[in-house]
Parts: sequence; C-alpha cells; structure tokens
Amino acid sequence: MNEITFGFVKPDAYAHRHAILEEFILPSGLSVVKEKDPYFFTEEKTKAHYIEHVDKDFFGASLLPFTLYGLSGINESRHGPRRPAPTALWVLEGEDALNVLNAKTGVTDPTQAKDDSIRTGEQTIRAVYGTAVPDNAFHRADSYASARREIM
Repeated sequence: MNEITFGFVKPDAYAHRHAILEEFILPSGLSVVKEKDPYFFTEEKTKAHYIEHVDKDFFGASLLPFTLYGLSGINESRHGPRRPAPTALWVLEGEDALNVLNAKTGVTDPTQAKDDSIRTGEQTIRAVYGTAVPDNAFHRADSYASARREIM
C-alpha cells in the first residue's frame, strides 16, 4: 500500500537537492507528489514545524537560526551576514514510505551516518551530504502523525 511522508533538504545541502532526489529518493521507489522549492521558513513556521523541540536548549541556539539562515545563522562572523536560506520541501509517496525515507536519510549525526555507511556499505543522505548537527542535510518526519503535521 502506498503511503505519504514528508522530508526537506536543509539549507546546508540545498545546492545538492537534485542529486539527493536522483541518488536517494527516486531510486528508492518514492515519488514526489508535492514540492515547494525554494521554500523559506519563517520563525513562526519553524516553531510550528519543530514543535517538539521548541523548549529544548538547542532549538534557539542552533536549530532555529540554522533553519532560517543556514550556516550564517549559526556563525555570522564566519559565514557572512544573515540572509534567508532556501530549503526544498517534498511530500513523498511510496510503499512503506516512512521507513524507506528513514533508511535513505540515515541517523541524525552525520559522523555516525558516515561510520554506519562504512560498516554496512550503504550510503545515506546524511553520510554523503551532512556535516554536523543541525546541518545534517535532510529532515524527515519520524512518524506518520509527524508527517501529517509537517506537510505545509
């Protein structure tokens, strides 16, 4: 049975969005049924999207500024002045869509994702395109309930 899930390319990997789609998403049997590209998060939409993290220390310190401004939101002096950062949002459909996308995304920490890829021989989006947390290249819904809430 086909199912729907949600994922988005984060600002750090936006330049690689077509490669992510062609190398990981489409070959896995998932198809894009809705796309917003480019999409620029607002603070309000970021808080709604990451509702489960809003009260955590890392949200205001890194996740919110990164989602809004990319790397310039985390380290303005190193990456230049803050400017809105594009993302690409995808509603994806396919057989066992949530689990397929989870497997193609990899674990949250790109360093661990790279180690996992070496151990298993399977590349993931975060192993290839992620650099750190939160700049780990890709967000994916962690449940079908989250996917329904996150689809914008």
